[in-house]
Amino acid sequence: MEMVMSVMAAGLLLISSGSGQWEVNIKIPHFLVNGTVGHSVWLLVEIDPIPQRAEITWKFSVESLQVPIARFDVSENKSKIFPQTEFEGRTTLHHNHTLQIDNLRVSDGGTYTVTVTTRQDYTEEISLQVYEPVSVPTMELIQNVSAERCNVTLRCSVGSGSHIHYTWTWLGSNVTDEPVEQVSGNPGELEVSVGLSHSIHYCCTVWNPVSEESAEFRIETPCTKSQEALSSWTKQATWVSVLQICLGGTVLLVLMVLLVASKFCTSLRPRTTTGAPSHTPHNLPSKT
Repeated sequence: MEMVMSVMAAGLLLISSGSGQWEVNIKIPHFLVNGTVGHSVWLLVEIDPIPQRAEITWKFSVESLQVPIARFDVSENKSKIFPQTEFEGRTTLHHNHTLQIDNLRVSDGGTYTVTVTTRQDYTEEISLQVYEPVSVPTMELIQNVSAERCNVTLRCSVGSGSHIHYTWTWLGSNVTDEPVEQVSGNPGELEVSVGLSHSIHYCCTVWNPVSEESAEFRIETPCTKSQEALSSWTKQATWVSVLQICLGGTVLLVLMVLLVASKFCTSLRPRTTTGAPSHTPHNLPSKT
């Protein structure tokens, strides 16, 4: 009798354990998901177990609001995409409950929540960052020549892209007078000190988590050319100054000659007097 009672008690205990509420586990990527503007992204989720009477809902957090995107009803095996949202026409809820977003926009970046609703809610969050891909960079040379050394600044710029990072790589064999120095305040510029007979060969790489582009810049002896240009400009400026001085002296000399000639011509003119004219007799009578 005691043995029968023990078996019955064990059966009740087993039934009691089996009729308890199961814990729903939601597995999601615990890292930042990256997306590209104009492309698609998949927000992966794994739910285990899935209760027979449950709803699985995806929402997007905007400031303090949560915008519903899609919902799946397990009991009816039906999916619903919520209309009149910024995601309308761009989302798909797959059978494994993964949310697909197409034609990504920068504004799609943020926090997404997936909630399994049974007798209680089980919720997890996924963070998405959307990047604009970088364009191919362009490079230009900015020179600052002095008598002691030649400072060369390379500028790397892009036409499009977001969250841009710059990486400079030295590709040449030139010897620099000083270490490579990053210009403060603008990561897209690099300043180097180059000898007069040295060449420069650098690569600028622009990148973000979804794209990468690069461009090379090479020029032979940029400082020698700069010095020659500076010397040529100095000579031209000197000749211009000399010419200005010569022209100024010539004009002054011409003015002085004209002034002297004018005075000389004035002195040659006949003088005239005022009053009655005087007559000198030619035939005077002789006294006898």
